Parts: sequence; C-alpha cells; structure tokens
Amino acid sequence: MLQIPNLMSKWKNLELLRLEGTFHCKNFIGLGIPRAYIKQDEASAIVTLLPNIKQLFLRHASMEKENLVIILQGCKELKYFDVRDCIGFDEGDNEILKLPSHIQTFEHKGSMLCLNLIVLELPVDIDHDVVPRVPKLMGNWKYLEYLRFGTTFKMEEILAQISIHCKNFAGFSAFHADIKRDEATSIVTSVPNIEYLGLRYSNIDRESLLMILKGCKKLVYFDVRNCKGFNLGDDEILKLASHIKTFEDKGLHLTT
Repeated sequence: MLQIPNLMSKWKNLELLRLEGTFHCKNFIGLGIPRAYIKQDEASAIVTLLPNIKQLFLRHASMEKENLVIILQGCKELKYFDVRDCIGFDEGDNEILKLPSHIQTFEHKGSMLCLNLIVLELPVDIDHDVVPRVPKLMGNWKYLEYLRFGTTFKMEEILAQISIHCKNFAGFSAFHADIKRDEATSIVTSVPNIEYLGLRYSNIDRESLLMILKGCKKLVYFDVRNCKGFNLGDDEILKLASHIKTFEDKGLHLTT
C-alpha cells in the first residue's frame, strides 16, 4: 500500500482505483474527502467498508440529504463528522439533526439547500463531478441574482435552468472563458434581460459579441476588457454598445 503514491506516475491511463485495504487496517479511524461529490454509491461504500469509522471529514462536499442519512444511519461509531459548507441539504433539517445524537461533534454550519441564495460562485477548482448537479439545484435557488462562473463547464444547462427558476437573475461573470456561437446563443436565449455581464480575459469572436449586444438590450454593465477575438474600436460594436451605461472595452486585441 505504501508504494501506491510512487506508482501513480506509471499509471497514466488509470480511470478507477479501488482501495479495499480497510479490511486489513484494524486501527483505521478516519477519512477525509473535502469538496467531494457523495452520491449513493459513495455513501454506501463508506457504510459498507468503514462502518466503524470514528472521524469523517466531508467539508465543502456536494451531497443530497438521502445520502447523508445513509452515512448517519450506517456509521454508528462516528464521534466527529464534518459536513460544513456542503450543498444539497439544509443545516436545520429536523430529520438530519435527530440522527447524529451519538456523535460527539457534528459540524454542519453553512450546509444548505441555499433557499435564499442571492449570489453563487462556482470556483475555478470545483470538482467537475459536482458541476452537473448545479442545474438540478437551480429550482431551490429562486432568489438567485448573480452567478460567478469559475468554469464554463455546463454553462448552457445552468443558464437554461436559471431562465426557468430565477426570475430576479440580473447577471453573471465568466472570466477567461471561451465564448463561441453556442455560448452566445445560450446567453441571449436564456437570460436576455440580464443587466450585468463580465467576460474579462475571455476568448470571444466578433460575431458572438455582436450576438450578445443585439440580444441583451437591458445591459447596463458589460466588461470585455483584455479579451481576444475582435478589434478595439470596432465601429459596429461601439454603436451597438452605445446604450450600455458602462461598457468596459480597454485592452482588446484581435486574435491572429
């Protein structure tokens, strides 16, 4: 087992790793998997392979209530359980709070379905296994007004759900993004009434930028500084952007 870290450099095509050594580690007491996506399979694996675990750290994880309940019901010897700042369940859920009575320290502050969420940030280093769950959660975030994309992975699906559920949505930012025809179409189709849009440092071709300017008539702030794909001082772009109160366009340079 101790040789596994050294062998990783040789397993360049590795897709799945199962560690079943817990049967041999009789003194094993704790597991930490921060920022994980805990689905039913992962929750079942924890209670099946580690039913006697004493400490479990799942902070910043994405985990639905049903899977948290599986762990709470299956790991009867837990003494410390950290699920702070998780997404997928509410820290004040009465059913959840009744289950961990045997746990000495149950850290659960900040975990929520975020029913009153106004601003959401998807960090650059967010696990790509977590992002696909975001569109499904939009139904819980009816008061969402602003979204910061650290990654544009699943952006089109997320914006489509925002158009359905988030009637107060006012804008989003996606720096260092690749905005092509599909992304531009998604913006003008799903969120045509946004007022704020930040695309600084992004790659965006002229046609896609024109599409956004023509389709998002209510923009009051649009940041395309230091973008690549169109010329600084383009007459048609400046004319279409003339109604925008703050149009940040310095530092543009044409992609070669």
